[in-house]
Amino acid sequence: MTKQAVEACLLRGVCGGLVVHQWDGKAEMVLSDRPLNRSSVPLWHEEMASRCSQSLLYPATVGFSDGSAFSLGTNYDEACSALGVSSIFDLPPSDAMEDVVRDKVAILFGCPATLVRLLHEMGAFLVLVGEGSQELSFSLNEEACITVSLAHPDDGALVDWLASQTGGADFVVRHGSPVDADLPSMMELCGGITFSLMGEEDHTAPSGVVRIPLGDPKRMMRDICGVFRRI
Repeated sequence: MTKQAVEACLLRGVCGGLVVHQWDGKAEMVLSDRPLNRSSVPLWHEEMASRCSQSLLYPATVGFSDGSAFSLGTNYDEACSALGVSSIFDLPPSDAMEDVVRDKVAILFGCPATLVRLLHEMGAFLVLVGEGSQELSFSLNEEACITVSLAHPDDGALVDWLASQTGGADFVVRHGSPVDADLPSMMELCGGITFSLMGEEDHTAPSGVVRIPLGDPKRMMRDICGVFRRI
């Protein structure tokens, strides 16, 4: 992972899961110089809490001491605009079953289209990887009239590209697809969960991966949501 990718993933934790997008301009707020690891996240969060104590609003753009800057948003389009965040600071998420994946960023590797659409309907922001991703992403965005999904271009490293677009991911769902070698590092930085859709012949999931039996898409979606409810 590049240094900027690590910064983006850590910043997403600082901002409570807002979308973090690479920004070429000057940041409204610059975080203090600290080690680039998860131990710095609560300290940076305190800095941001102090910064937001009066307005209760997040800054539109946040940077690091090395000059890297990122824009924030409650959704992808808002983050890309760098015009401000339409959410008050530290608004607690809902833990209702229908909201557990809402606004979470999900990377979907080779997943059935029906499961993709169900996760979209549950409010997750989707990053699609694999055959047919471009077409499906275009269809979802056109139907929603906003950007609710991205398709990974084939000409770049997934993790560094994703970090620049959203600040990493909250969970991964993969179905027999190869993954970027940096993906485990990104998921550790983001505190994310990796699910693997596995058939009856696949008895053991890789270490640190949650096994989801392949089958009915609605049941697979419930299994994924159930894991988040138990956290």
